[in-house]
Amino acid sequence: MKKRILTVAILVLVLFFGYGLFFEVQYMFRANADRKKWEALDAETVEAVQMRWNRYEYSFTEDELAEFIKLFREIKLGEVTREQEVLVGDGCGVISEIQIQTKQGEFIYMETPAPYGRPVAVINGIGYKSDSDALNPMAEFLHQIENREFITANNQMPVSAWFPFKELKDQRAESITLKQGNKHYHLTQQEIAEFCEEFWNLAAYEKIETYQSLKDIQDVFETDLVITKEDGEAITVRLNYKIIIINHESYLIKIQASNDLYSYVEHQMENIK
Repeated sequence: MKKRILTVAILVLVLFFGYGLFFEVQYMFRANADRKKWEALDAETVEAVQMRWNRYEYSFTEDELAEFIKLFREIKLGEVTREQEVLVGDGCGVISEIQIQTKQGEFIYMETPAPYGRPVAVINGIGYKSDSDALNPMAEFLHQIENREFITANNQMPVSAWFPFKELKDQRAESITLKQGNKHYHLTQQEIAEFCEEFWNLAAYEKIETYQSLKDIQDVFETDLVITKEDGEAITVRLNYKIIIINHESYLIKIQASNDLYSYVEHQMENIK
C-alpha cells in the first residue's frame, strides 16, 4: 500500500513539473520568435504604429513614425525576465500599449517603458532585460505623443491656455466643498488657503464639445469640487482624465502629474462622509 502511494506521489510530481516545464519551454520559444521579429523591424518593414491608452488612440504621423523607428532600433532585447514593469495610467489603472503593424500584416505589441524605472522592455506580454539609456528616450517620446494636444495648444499664437482659478491668488475662496452623491466634505480654512496657493495657476486649454468619458477606479471622476468665491459665485469642477469640466463646459487639461488636481481630489476624498 505504501509503495503504491509513493508511486502515485512520484507520478503526480513528474506530471506537475513536466507540465510546468512544457509551458516554460513554450514561453521561451515564443520569446525567441518575438525577439527575431523585433530585430527585423525597420523603416522598410513597418507599415504603421498606434498607441492606445484606455479608449484613447494615437496614430503616428510620418515624422513620428520615423522617430519611433529610430528609437526602437536602439532598444536591445536581453534575456527573458519575469520582472515586467509597465506604466499604469494615473487613477484609471490602465497600460499604454504600442501596436506595431508590419507590411506583412503582422502585429507586435509593446508596452510603454517605465521612465527611469527598471530597464525592462515588454514585447507581446513577455519581459526582456534591456538598457535604460535606450528605454528612457522612448518613454519620453511616447509621453510627448500622449500629450500632443497640450504641446500643440501651448505652441499656438496666442497661447490658448487660460487659468480658471486665477482669481484665487488674490481673492481666496469663501468655501470649497467636495461632493460625491449625497456625501460631502467642507475644506477647512487652512485647506482652502493651501488649495488657492497650489492651483491658482492651473492651466486649461481649448474648449471641446465632445469627449470620451472614462470610468475611474478611484471614483475621482464621480466627485464634484464646488468652489464658492467671496462674491457668491460658485464654480463646479469635475475631472475626467484629460478633461476638466467647469460649470458643465469641457476643456482639455493636464492632470497626469503626481502633485496635480486629480491627486489632490483623490487624497481629499478620504474625508468625504
